[in-house]
Amino acid sequence: MGIETESLAYYALSVLWKGSVHKWKTVRHQSTSISLGKYQEPIRRYLLDQAGFPDGVYVIVAVCTDSGSQGMNFAPCEVAQSKLPMYSLLVRGLWFHVLTTGENPPGLSELCCIRSAKKVIFKEDCTKRFLEAGRHIHKTATVSTELRSSPSALRT
Repeated sequence: MGIETESLAYYALSVLWKGSVHKWKTVRHQSTSISLGKYQEPIRRYLLDQAGFPDGVYVIVAVCTDSGSQGMNFAPCEVAQSKLPMYSLLVRGLWFHVLTTGENPPGLSELCCIRSAKKVIFKEDCTKRFLEAGRHIHKTATVSTELRSSPSALRT
């Protein structure tokens, strides 16, 4: 289809890397960060064009067909229930999953938008995943006091 899947993978890895080297402030001034462990430096070198695509890194991209996912962004987070180390990121209908593993599980390369021969991108209805992520955020997030005290702030 002519889609540059390496650009998509580069974008996902750049956001993850930024999330791993800086503590980001949340609404209530907590901080959040992710840990890429031993993959932080190989990803950094890849982003700076000092090395090829990092060994042990797999990027899976889904184009979401549901309107909820298309209208939302979720910051990168570690996926706790995954069997392999995995990070997830949603940007306006593009759902990225980045797996990091020293192993090469059977079939994983064929799901990766870089490693697969066909440079695959998936199309799916992400409603279920979107709602699950939304429930998790709802349980852990709070509304800024500025937004609580001034409903007009939501309209600007």
